[in-house]
Amino acid sequence: RDVIKTKGVTLSTEFGGTLTVDTTADLVAYERQGNIVTFTGRIDILSSSSPTGNYLNIDGLPFSVGNATDRAGNAAVNVVMFGGAVSPVVLPAILLESSSSIRIYTDVTLLSGGESFYISGSYLSTNFS
Repeated sequence: RDVIKTKGVTLSTEFGGTLTVDTTADLVAYERQGNIVTFTGRIDILSSSSPTGNYLNIDGLPFSVGNATDRAGNAAVNVVMFGGAVSPVVLPAILLESSSSIRIYTDVTLLSGGESFYISGSYLSTNFS
């Protein structure tokens, strides 16, 4: 039987500052079948305070990304941002082995609140053989 679950996430930036998540849009829905985790969600930024850096992380995926030979566990993620100076925009995003975060590449100093990130993807979890 397939079971869809949800998990709350938080945001962090490369060098500091704060991005506050709107608690009405801070969940990732996911399903795990064997070692494959598939996820989707919408994360809204409520406000920001001096964020700095060239990427932000959506932290708190339900399982860490697995390590595989020659970094084969790394994966790309689908991300579309609405709100902000240019909208909508597709942003480059990745999952790195051993992490439980989605790294989204964008100039975080431009995030001021009101942005929405629509995310989806799949990855190998840590417990594969």
